[in-house]
Amino acid sequence: MVIDNKGSAYDAVVNQIQKTGPIPFEEFMEIALYSDNGYYSKPTSFGVYGDYYTSPSIHPIFGYLFAIQIMNIWEYMDRPRPFTVVEIGAGDGTLGIDIVSTIRSADMPVSNYLEYIPIDKGPNKATVEGTAILEADGLDSCNAALASCVVISNELIDALPVDILEVRDGRTNLVYIGVDEQGNLKEELIETSLDEFVSFDISSLEGYRGPLCRGLGQWMPSVLDLVPKAFFLNVDYGYEESDYLSMRKSSRLLQTYYKHVDNLSPLFRVGDQDITAHVNFTALRRVMAQRGIKPVCNITQREWLFGLGYSDVLNGMRLSGEVSRRELNLIDRLVEVEGLGGFRVEMSQRGMNSPKFSKLNSLIDLSGAFGTMPPVTDKHMAFHLNR
Repeated sequence: MVIDNKGSAYDAVVNQIQKTGPIPFEEFMEIALYSDNGYYSKPTSFGVYGDYYTSPSIHPIFGYLFAIQIMNIWEYMDRPRPFTVVEIGAGDGTLGIDIVSTIRSADMPVSNYLEYIPIDKGPNKATVEGTAILEADGLDSCNAALASCVVISNELIDALPVDILEVRDGRTNLVYIGVDEQGNLKEELIETSLDEFVSFDISSLEGYRGPLCRGLGQWMPSVLDLVPKAFFLNVDYGYEESDYLSMRKSSRLLQTYYKHVDNLSPLFRVGDQDITAHVNFTALRRVMAQRGIKPVCNITQREWLFGLGYSDVLNGMRLSGEVSRRELNLIDRLVEVEGLGGFRVEMSQRGMNSPKFSKLNSLIDLSGAFGTMPPVTDKHMAFHLNR
């Protein structure tokens, strides 16, 4: 049966298969997401108008609390001047705008020294407070003599292209993508040895199927390796390797999103639906360690936001009487255990002693330091509640 909606990147996938033969799933995913007609080439692929929403797109309170974390880190790093924050995977700039707006409005010295550098993959016309979002290689000139920085990302690593492993008849295979005589994309299995990528033998997990991200060490521009002191904050969803490489999670680690419907086949609507993979945080820590980066903590987004004063901020919004119950309920999605609140916040550092998370939230007195929270704009779901 011929698929009616092959998708905007279908032709690019088929052309590559015709040139080389069946391609690894990782290459297929790269074309589906990042080619000229790929999913992320579209300006409304995510956020309020897209197929899924992220924490920054719910309400500016997320960027507000993120900014509080960044300012505490600035204090822990002995108030560097300038204070450079690099956001990787800046998307449409929503998170960066809310962070910069919060810090600029703070009655604190950090507001005078902030240098915010947003970067993303491929051309991007969005800006953050007048700063154009750069491609990754544009960071080279910006960070030529940088002594310290904070590197942040939100739901970036889950969008890295992955291979797919499948164990069948006691053999570990890679999934390749080919095309049949009717023009439908199809899967093929090719046996492989993966000792250098997987920490233990999974050939005994008959029927296991899950992603393998070889690009875990490539999401961060290499120029950042030259920065002697740095903090890293990655917010994403995933598991430790003991769960990740288990039958309990088998076939549940790769997801697709199309018009807020998930788990359609990734071979349908190629380029028109998102494809993501849960993060193997154990493997992420291994590749970070190879770059001299040491872990600080891995906690849930719920724990992280509450540690940054989520309850106090929300209570203040309730008492003000200016925020509707619907908006407050929407904001609470950020801390729901079975949803965004269950995401993980991976914090790490290089060139310093690793503090406890609690210490990173108590270094500055924030009482009276801020003006108003960044405004709700049409990039936030809260803006559209009553429209």
